[in-house]
Amino acid sequence: RRAAAMALRTASGAALACMALLLHSASSLAPSPPRATGASAAVRREWAAGAAGAAAAVGVAALAPPPAVAEPTAVPLTRGLMGGRLVKYSDITKGFQISHPVGWDLFPGDGYDVRWMDIVRGDENLIVSTVPADSADFALDKNLGDIKDAAERFANRKGAKLVSFRDRTTEGVRFYDFEISKDGVHGWSSWCVAKGKVWNVFATVSEKRMAFWGKELQAAILSFLPRL
Repeated sequence: RRAAAMALRTASGAALACMALLLHSASSLAPSPPRATGASAAVRREWAAGAAGAAAAVGVAALAPPPAVAEPTAVPLTRGLMGGRLVKYSDITKGFQISHPVGWDLFPGDGYDVRWMDIVRGDENLIVSTVPADSADFALDKNLGDIKDAAERFANRKGAKLVSFRDRTTEGVRFYDFEISKDGVHGWSSWCVAKGKVWNVFATVSEKRMAFWGKELQAAILSFLPRL
């Protein structure tokens, strides 16, 4: 019994560490932006500072068996480019594809894989991050738990309003999608497990600019696939 309990604590700790690393890279999506003023700057700092707490809240679900949940919703891969507002991107080395807003600059990752940002506005970002899965059977429902509970914990620990959540499959890959809003900043976070990695796609935009980039960023999230 003692050995089994120790194994459980070790597995849970590894899963939590994995989530902490990925949440940190996803939440720190605007480090030292070119321009940062007012509420948008404050909320970005708070989101970054709250990464570890959010990971702890989401990771709690790994300690208990997940409850029975409905089947994920099948959602097709977004292939359109929103009238030229998006540009297709493929990373042959890392093996993923996504569309990103036209005119946004690509930055090499430090704590993330790739990041696009409007350098004029520091609160408009699109990031892809990965960390190795800590076990061969790592799965969203097993390690994050029920989608509703995971989404609520994620939003609550960030002090944000939970706008929506969805458990979906796209091209055979399962995703957990969270949408949150706080102090004038809107964010989307999409998670999946593939090729021995936990992937996260994270996007933000000012609420004032939702009419300009909101639909495009949602399309970008749904254009992501962890294979070519």
